[in-house]
Amino acid sequence: MAAGFDSLLPAPLELKTRDPLDEPHPELAGKREAESLRRRVKKPASQMSATSSSVPEAARTFDRRLLKESSRVIRKNASASLIDIGDGIGLVEFHTKANAINDEIAEMLEIAVQEGAGYFGALVIGNLAEHFSAGANLEQLLADSTEGNWRDAERFTQRLQNANLCLKCGSLPVVAAPAGYALGGGCEICLHSAHVRVSAGARMGLVEARIGLIPAGGGTKELTLRALADCSGAGAADPMPFLKNAFDLMMSGTVSVSGEDALRKFLSPADSICADESARLTSAKQIALGLIGVQHKNQIPKTAIRILGWAGMDYFQNAIEILRSNGTFTEHDALIARHIARVLCGGEQAAGTTTEQHLLDLERESFLFLLGHHKTRERIRHMLKRNERLQN
Repeated sequence: MAAGFDSLLPAPLELKTRDPLDEPHPELAGKREAESLRRRVKKPASQMSATSSSVPEAARTFDRRLLKESSRVIRKNASASLIDIGDGIGLVEFHTKANAINDEIAEMLEIAVQEGAGYFGALVIGNLAEHFSAGANLEQLLADSTEGNWRDAERFTQRLQNANLCLKCGSLPVVAAPAGYALGGGCEICLHSAHVRVSAGARMGLVEARIGLIPAGGGTKELTLRALADCSGAGAADPMPFLKNAFDLMMSGTVSVSGEDALRKFLSPADSICADESARLTSAKQIALGLIGVQHKNQIPKTAIRILGWAGMDYFQNAIEILRSNGTFTEHDALIARHIARVLCGGEQAAGTTTEQHLLDLERESFLFLLGHHKTRERIRHMLKRNERLQN
């Protein structure tokens, strides 16, 4: 092993006992149904409360009946619901198997931000299930790849990217409240939220490389932006050490062992941990009210992102070749790694600046290319059949 590339080495690739990806992956839900949004919301945004973000002792246990009262469900399809939980706060709840992300969930996220902006002051994304989301629906991705449904695969990927960009840059502040697994697309939703109220036991990670893909719901883009922000915050001139850390997280498929670990690896110091699981959604709602109170403004899409271009890609390529030649990476691992590096460095161009949308476009291109590769299909098929990782 050549010196100088230690930080590029991923965590051991073999599975650990009770790895979160050992869980069976979900199927798509059934048909859609929708209800009128405007008729069902009880209070316009102009009348919304802006209370303190502290959690009243009497409300420490979230009222589960709140999620079941049909009068509060203001928009619904087969995979997700938009629920009025009072005080001008909307809740987006997933209800697919393992809360897997599909086209209908992405659609509901867009609806919640775009149509809900006239009625809600903020949104919470969460549920009372064991897991926030196990990631994308692998059976549907495998079917699209096997049958050549590239239009459907691209539409889903682009819709998830657009939905997450709406969460980050739309008119409503969004609080994500993950518990259990928040993997792949579930992690990406958190990365695009204004605040993350994470449970103490949350298992969070961008695990797409494990099944032959790269994060393409904005996850690779977000880790790129955060690496560059960390570089700037540290007063460092060279962003490569920070980009290499992001590379490591994605290539190794690192999953946090706790909420505190998730804060260190994936989230922001401004995010917070909820030690009392029974109060997670209640406290997320109170944080959302607090964001209204301080008139929180979401970010705008970035248009001058520093990129290393060809020079950065060449550096990564040299490191990837060392890891391939010494057996750490298979040929397919090396291909995935090159596509991650491509996004991290802004693609095939000279060093300079680029836009957030360009990084999303690179993500989507690489994701679709890898989805069409027979070794990626082998990995997905093996995961679905054996519930374990194939390193082919």
